[in-house]
Amino acid sequence: MHKNLKFEIVRGAASILLALAVAMIFIFIISDVPFEALYNLIIGPFTKLRYLWIILERMIPIIFTGLGVCVMFQANQFNLAGEGTLFFGGLVAAAVAIYLPMPPVLHVIVAIVIASVVAAATMLIPALLKTKLGASEMVSSLMLNYILLQLGVYILNWHMADRTQGATMSHQFLDTARIPILVQRSNLSWGIVIALIMTVLVYLFMYRTKWGYAIRMVGQNQSFAKYSGIKVAATIILESYLVWRKNHREEGEWRSWATLTASSGGSCPATAGTASPSTSLPRTTPSSSPWPPSSCPTSSRAAT
Repeated sequence: MHKNLKFEIVRGAASILLALAVAMIFIFIISDVPFEALYNLIIGPFTKLRYLWIILERMIPIIFTGLGVCVMFQANQFNLAGEGTLFFGGLVAAAVAIYLPMPPVLHVIVAIVIASVVAAATMLIPALLKTKLGASEMVSSLMLNYILLQLGVYILNWHMADRTQGATMSHQFLDTARIPILVQRSNLSWGIVIALIMTVLVYLFMYRTKWGYAIRMVGQNQSFAKYSGIKVAATIILESYLVWRKNHREEGEWRSWATLTASSGGSCPATAGTASPSTSLPRTTPSSSPWPPSSCPTSSRAAT
């Protein structure tokens, strides 16, 4: 166990260093001021406490996404619909935050749960196609990704957009759908605490429950798992549903953490960006420093 942990730490550190090395190569090729760019990339985020809060704030969706991917990879499965389901589930959370009045705490919970269920249910499509028809989950999930992205953009543009704004964005969220801020004068919400709690719960699920054991066994050897009495098809379907339910509680939690937190910390509603559609992004205080980059654009064109 100790050797495996040491190996995982070394492998993770090597991956980070390799990614930085590749980034440095492209920075030196592209940038006119490569050393300033490297400073802003590596040192800049730690020069002020406010920047640290921004880092933690943006870690929330990454932690949740990483948890979902870990469970998926443990089952030796692939799914390329993460971006589409993240966007679509976030759009569902935004719709609940805008159009369904509820008491304060209940509103947040319901927005997350509904977004989780809807987004995870979409992942049953490639899972069922794989287990029932033998279709490649990589192809079906990739195609589903574009369907969800474009459907979400259509709904945002034609059914949720606030036409009084100068850009494609939703109406403001209701006050009851706002997530409490953890650190004052920042957008860091309690989502970071929930993300850490979920990390522990996912570990316990994977290594201390029979369902986690079944998922890991299917990932290591499906034939052995089948002869051991594990229902392989049911486990794959369960894994797909749980992973993307997490990833959309994530998203429920990112998109509702990000969208609803943005409402509590600032006032950036759901928007559609040109390159990477997102339900909403938190607003940061303008700064003359090149870091951090603004995460809540004042205007954006609808994605096509």
